[in-house]
Formats: sequence, C-alpha cells, structure tokens
Amino acid sequence: MKFWTSRSENLHAVPRPPAGMSSWQGERRQPAATLALPRSGTGRAERGCALAFLAAFLAFASPAHAEQKIITGTVAYDGRVPLPSDALLEVRLVDKSVPGVAPQPVARNTQPATGDPIAFKLSFDETAILAGHRYALDARIGSATAIWFASGDESTLDPLSVHYPVRLSVGMIARPPVEEEQKSAPSKQDDDDSGSDDNFDN
Repeated sequence: MKFWTSRSENLHAVPRPPAGMSSWQGERRQPAATLALPRSGTGRAERGCALAFLAAFLAFASPAHAEQKIITGTVAYDGRVPLPSDALLEVRLVDKSVPGVAPQPVARNTQPATGDPIAFKLSFDETAILAGHRYALDARIGSATAIWFASGDESTLDPLSVHYPVRLSVGMIARPPVEEEQKSAPSKQDDDDSGSDDNFDN
C-alpha cells in the first residue's frame, strides 16, 4: 500500500527548477497525447475515404450494373390458321453448347401472340454470355396448357453481335382450338349435371 502511494505522489509532483533559475530553460513540449490526436483523426479520415472509394468501385463493377442487351425480331407462322385470343408467344435465348443435352435457357420473354408476323423483344444480361459457347433462339406459340407452333432447328447466333431484327419462323405441331368452340364449351359444362369444374383456367 505504501509503494503505490509513493509512486502516485512521484507521478504528480511538480519539479522545482534548479537554484538560480526562475523557470525551466528551453521550449516546453506539449503532451504526446495532444500531438497524436490530430494525426490519429487524419488517419481515420483518410482510411474512411479510401474505404468509401473502394466500396463505390466495387458497386460499379458488380453484376447489378451489368448492361442489359435487347434482341428484337419477328416470329412468322401460318397466318391462315387463326389463333385464339389467349394465344401466347414465348421466345428464348438458349445455350446449346453441350451435344446431347437439352438447350439451357439464358433468357426468355412471354407475350400475347398478336400480329402476323409477331414482333418481340428479348432482354438478357451480357455477363451470362460465355466465350466459346453456342447460343440460339427458339420460339413457340401456345397457351398455358398446349403448344400449337414451335420452331424447328434453333437459329444459332452470337447474342453480343447479332444483327437486328432477327426473323424466326414456327411450324404447326397441333391445331389451335377454334374460338367458337372455346366460347361454347362453358355453356355445355353448365348444362352438365355432373358438376365438373374442369375448364381452361384450371
């Protein structure tokens, strides 16, 4: 206990100048802690600026800012065959690099099948395109429950340097239902005493 009391007194004692001197000669120094504070604060500010710059750079280079490419074109089908009002067109960009394996979809767009030919737009992320891979477009026309038209051999192309518009064609693989038949189907089901709930929406 006496040791710590003595040490504390020595630390806080005010030294006296030597005899014959009114004060200490020489320049007084400021406490080291006071001198270090501005440097410490400046260092933190510089590190903060560097981290902010790095975060901004990484955010700009992230895939979220990758450019979206758009393929435009048309799909032609046999216009002599009327399409139901609920007909849909689906266009896909697929990767067909692996022989014997079904093409892997890269991007797709589904829209109402209106017009002859049917105009379409297909957007995709350019970072999804890999060097040395083979890509193609395929198209089909149908409904939520059936496919009536489909493209044969996919149209091979380079998605990053394709010339627009792209022209695709589809052939009929099943005849679409006639619009009058679709309208009359609900009335027949309403008259059916079995109470079946099967319809197109299901």
